[in-house]
Amino acid sequence: MLPWYLNPISLIRTLAFALLLDGTATCINLLQYPSLIFIPFSRHLYRLYNKFTAQIFASLLVVLAYLFAPAELVLSGDHKGLEKDAFLVVVGNHQTLADWWWLWILAWRRGASGDVKIILKESLKWVPVIGWGMSFLEFIFLARKWAIDKARLHKILHRAQRDALPLWLLLFPEGTVITHETLQTSLSYGRKQSWPDKPRNVLIPKHTGLFFVLRSMQPHVQKLYDITIGFEGVDSSEGEPKYAYDVHTLPSVFFAGKAPKRIHMHVREFVVSELPGFAAGGKGGSESTDESGREVDEDAVEERSELFGRWLRQRWMEKDGMMDEFYGSGSFQKVYKGQKSSDLVEVIKPIPGVWDWGIVVGCWVAAYLFVVGVVRLCS
Repeated sequence: MLPWYLNPISLIRTLAFALLLDGTATCINLLQYPSLIFIPFSRHLYRLYNKFTAQIFASLLVVLAYLFAPAELVLSGDHKGLEKDAFLVVVGNHQTLADWWWLWILAWRRGASGDVKIILKESLKWVPVIGWGMSFLEFIFLARKWAIDKARLHKILHRAQRDALPLWLLLFPEGTVITHETLQTSLSYGRKQSWPDKPRNVLIPKHTGLFFVLRSMQPHVQKLYDITIGFEGVDSSEGEPKYAYDVHTLPSVFFAGKAPKRIHMHVREFVVSELPGFAAGGKGGSESTDESGREVDEDAVEERSELFGRWLRQRWMEKDGMMDEFYGSGSFQKVYKGQKSSDLVEVIKPIPGVWDWGIVVGCWVAAYLFVVGVVRLCS
């Protein structure tokens, strides 16, 4: 079988995908620039304007998924709590480079596509058009140097709370996708920390950033949602594990037409005030002060952080077992069987509506009229 880049059909799909993505995203990005006029006198209007552009971008993602990667989302567990007009934090295991894409489509289905804010690595900030657009949406780009990232997180998170608008904050505590190489690096780091964790389907999560995020967003964020993501078409039941990153690459999914038929998401809901490190006085409005502005003992903060880190690693080891179950049976059925939410399985077919098609078509019509106008002015 020819590789995707030598297959004529795949090349046509690639060109069509790139043209539709880049052309529409450029139009959306140009639409974002007028929002700058609101910054001097109204942050609220700036956020509302770019909430609209985020909804437009989500429509593009849905159209692209429908045309090039028509996968279904299978939701189980506590997914009913993921709703619009909410202020919450969502975490998940990082399987592929498109995880954020599918999670944003989930937000689109819930009517919250304009509320998504994603924590990403800093290099993505400089990607032409896409990176610029994410900057307008105030996505959080991390340098992976805590001294820098802490100040950046503090500024953006507190600003988001002052804006008083709904928010879905999405981050991946593993920091990167799981591959054979990243797993070995993660296990090596765990051994140096004397942690007993030896996962095979997930990476050992880093808790410092998530703990800071949850503390900084108190009391606004009351719920933490943990999503375990499993991609069909990955056989990791025997021998050396395979990972979704190896099977469902971006070229394979969008260019070669080999998208997974279903993407399973099992959701667990946690009350932040009941988590280790937050219960019984463990809450705080920032890293250095409590709700009343009094100084917090940094040693106590560190102790609570470690308690939370231990809890997070335990959840990820449970997630590792869930992934074993998923690779064995093809679903999370045994995991959620018997739970109160076991009957709340929902299958989402991301089919664009009239609004979504209209956005994409409207962008191209606007671009055509712009080009025609420029040509006539110059002729």
